[in-house]
Amino acid sequence: MKMTDMTTTQIMRIFATVARKQLQMEVGFVGLFEGNSRKILSLSTHHTSTSPICEGDTHDLDATYCAHISNNQIPGIIVDTHKNKVTNALALTRKLDIRSYVGATITSASGHNHGTICCYNNSPLRGGKDSVNAEVLKALADAAGAILDSGGMQGHIHKHVFEKIKSTIISNNVEILFQPILLVPENRVIGFEALTGFAHIDTTPTSDWFETAAECGLGVELELACLKQALAYLQRFSSDQYLSVNVSPEAIFDPRITELLARHDLERVMLEITEHEKVEDYATLKAILAPLKHQGLRVAIDDAGAGYASLKHILEIDADKIKLDISLIEDIHLDRRRYALASALVTFANAIGSTVLAEGVENTRQLQALTGLGVEKIQGYYISPPLAAEAAIRAASNASTRLRHEPPQPD
Repeated sequence: MKMTDMTTTQIMRIFATVARKQLQMEVGFVGLFEGNSRKILSLSTHHTSTSPICEGDTHDLDATYCAHISNNQIPGIIVDTHKNKVTNALALTRKLDIRSYVGATITSASGHNHGTICCYNNSPLRGGKDSVNAEVLKALADAAGAILDSGGMQGHIHKHVFEKIKSTIISNNVEILFQPILLVPENRVIGFEALTGFAHIDTTPTSDWFETAAECGLGVELELACLKQALAYLQRFSSDQYLSVNVSPEAIFDPRITELLARHDLERVMLEITEHEKVEDYATLKAILAPLKHQGLRVAIDDAGAGYASLKHILEIDADKIKLDISLIEDIHLDRRRYALASALVTFANAIGSTVLAEGVENTRQLQALTGLGVEKIQGYYISPPLAAEAAIRAASNASTRLRHEPPQPD
């Protein structure tokens, strides 16, 4: 991955890891100042350490080490926090079990404090101050400041985007469209996928909205707003049709998401877990989903075949449905490698009792290839583009939405 392809969070996570390893500390993180709060932008922990903080966590700024080091109220190296009057009095010292600490302020070229890059241990520094190369941390802090100045989330452009996303969430100003899902053998619309759009606000692609929201610490908030809007339409569709909604693994860990889902008829809800997101703890994820699945929730792995993460998701998550990524469907009738991979996923799904849905179907030749593989559920512009709710409801019963010709029978 090129540096230009990386997000601010990913770059800062590398900085936190370099700092932690170079200083031989247990936990390293980059914290950014947002008003009266400090947000953990990126986190790195030793493989034997269990950190009580997570990326995205926020704390009252005045209660953090970050605020005190940026105000020069504590030194950049603290050998034993229990022996420092200021840090010994901070609640976070006990809450996070911080016993030794090293930190540096991340400053912009104009002198504005973006935040801090910090490391800490759960025990005092055995070698004292002399065991710490503070210049390493200062160099990383300077580099972080330059990156944030040039395009990080505290830069002028990203600050504007942050406010735009925040305003969108507060006002519930999201557009939800619905794309029909067709059961080919019966030529019948059996459900809809809820898709979020922001074209009514600006031309920024939807994926960029969510990526930027995640960088700003608003990723789950934006997903929650979209999920609320989508589920509000569930009762307007026919009782024999389901609604498929997209949720990232990170959002599933937020109790507000699961509480919202639990308030609806889950026998008519399909939860699509994006394959692009890495899951650190599959056991906890499955434990969170278990009671919802008991209530009827079905789980789908989205974008299967688009990357390595999908294979992990498919193996680790008891999915009811596997959705073939659009990159597999494109030219599937011409490319034997795409066809072979799709065939393997269909065979695997059948073996574990899951079903397969192909998205992004745009023409008859793609459909013929898919039905030849035994794929019975499809969505895409060949059936219908994403539509507003009322138009989607009409389309579900309109012959023009369905296949114009009976699909060929598999050989």
